[in-house]
Amino acid sequence: MISHTPHYRTAAGEIVGYGPTVRELDALGAAVHIAPLHPDPPPPSARPYSTPLTYIPVEPAGGDRLRDKLAVLARIPGWARTIRREARRAGMLHIRCPAAISLVALAVTGGRAWIKYAGSWAGYPGEPLATRIQRVWLRIRRRAVVTTNSPSCLPHVHTLPNPCLSTAELATARHIAAGRTFEPPVRVLYAGRLTPEKGIGRALAVLARLDGALLDVAGGGDLAHWQAHAANLGIGARVTFHGELPRADLDRLYARAHLLLLPSRSEGWPKVLAEAMAFGVVPVVSDTGAVPHTLDGVGICLPYGDIDGFAAAVRAYDAARWQAESGRAAQMAERFTYEAYTGMLWAILS
Repeated sequence: MISHTPHYRTAAGEIVGYGPTVRELDALGAAVHIAPLHPDPPPPSARPYSTPLTYIPVEPAGGDRLRDKLAVLARIPGWARTIRREARRAGMLHIRCPAAISLVALAVTGGRAWIKYAGSWAGYPGEPLATRIQRVWLRIRRRAVVTTNSPSCLPHVHTLPNPCLSTAELATARHIAAGRTFEPPVRVLYAGRLTPEKGIGRALAVLARLDGALLDVAGGGDLAHWQAHAANLGIGARVTFHGELPRADLDRLYARAHLLLLPSRSEGWPKVLAEAMAFGVVPVVSDTGAVPHTLDGVGICLPYGDIDGFAAAVRAYDAARWQAESGRAAQMAERFTYEAYTGMLWAILS
């Protein structure tokens, strides 16, 4: 497997990786993972693998600044050597797109492979050129098996859910969801990176248009900047910034939230959406990527920049409407178990 999943070394020398991806690979039983090793301390969401796996580190690169993009060019030869060496030994190749290292993997490997495209298969305004190139490449790489979260009419491109729940976790979340009620104050949750692209600024703008609602913010980024922004909007007392959280702490926020607010500019299918729905949280999200198709009428989907529309959507929920959609959301979450995902995947790959 080749991916851009960040990995870290703990003070005790243990390798840990980005939690949601590690959980998925544990379910898949991946044998070798080529991915960047970052020098920073691991974030709370990082976790070790629970199944046997050989991790092969490569130098990290990427970012929005010009020097960050130039650093990617410097990393390509080393990435390519490592990928070629391990690809020759592999019985099955798995590439996770879109990312700079996955573009290199597509260029230096051939033949049969399973490629998971986690971005928006339809594209979006302002999409990076490298991302667009990868998607076009996957459309024409007919010998590969491509999976996405979005519908496709191509015979080698298959639509699969983005897994994030074990059957035990689903059962626990549903039990909590069954006992929940919609009572003031309305609790809204934003879960994701604190970046303009993901929509934290828009989420705060939405809350500023709502009277009495409370917003929990879970995600890593420039906390001080966004806390100051919330204060400038006059909503500082109604917003709680939790930072990046381990899954258990995030579950506690799901268990008390009524609505998940995610006005992001681009998504494939965010795992936090399925995690939240398992607890009966109703999504109020942007109509990007696979989100509208997958939700199929549960919650509300709007253009990511429609701040007034998001605020009106939150106001539109009363107890009866929320209770009905909360139940539908919890029921829909069963699509996103690892067990359901691996069963569908092996049927495609066999």
